[in-house]
Amino acid sequence: MASNNLWTIIRAIQRSGEITPRQVRQLLGCDSKKACRLLEHLVSAGAVNNIGQRRHPVYVMQPDGEARIKPMPVVRQRPSIAEVCRQNWQGYQIHKIIGSARA
Repeated sequence: MASNNLWTIIRAIQRSGEITPRQVRQLLGCDSKKACRLLEHLVSAGAVNNIGQRRHPVYVMQPDGEARIKPMPVVRQRPSIAEVCRQNWQGYQIHKIIGSARA
């Protein structure tokens, strides 16, 4: 999903020539922290550049910026005990034994 947000921002910059964090908030319907984090990710990837001031940032595309976009790291969640049990029937049998001992 974050990758879709990045491409949405890139398309908006291509249409209008520049974008601000406030416009990103309105475009994506997110809070200001997420908007700034997405724009910082694009800056660190070299896709966009901040031409505004520190308090009033304005971002524009870098030449060949689209090719520099890499997906943001995905936070992996541990599988639930139900998922483990579905994948491993013996694990389910052990869970039944341990679960019945707790009750």
